[in-house]
Amino acid sequence: MNNQVGLIDEPIKIFDKTYHIKCKPEEVDVLHKTADFLDEEMRKMSRLNHVKNTDQVAILTALNLAYELLHVKEPLRERITSLQKLIKTTLETHEEIAL
Repeated sequence: MNNQVGLIDEPIKIFDKTYHIKCKPEEVDVLHKTADFLDEEMRKMSRLNHVKNTDQVAILTALNLAYELLHVKEPLRERITSLQKLIKTTLETHEEIAL
């Protein structure tokens, strides 16, 4: 089965370079929003670090975004674990009361 059935070839522009990305027609808007976000982040990184080399800007941007993502994900993981423990304790208490 071909996974590319129904995909379109959508051009996006990031840091003055055009890329052709295959995506579902209903994902085109999100693809462009994502590309615009990445373009803005790369331009910001280029300005802040006085770097023009695309590869260096891409790596710096990727590191910065990964750092931000990890700082968002870790507290969420901790909160999910805490909620799971609370649910387990509540269910165990409810089972004890039912007996």
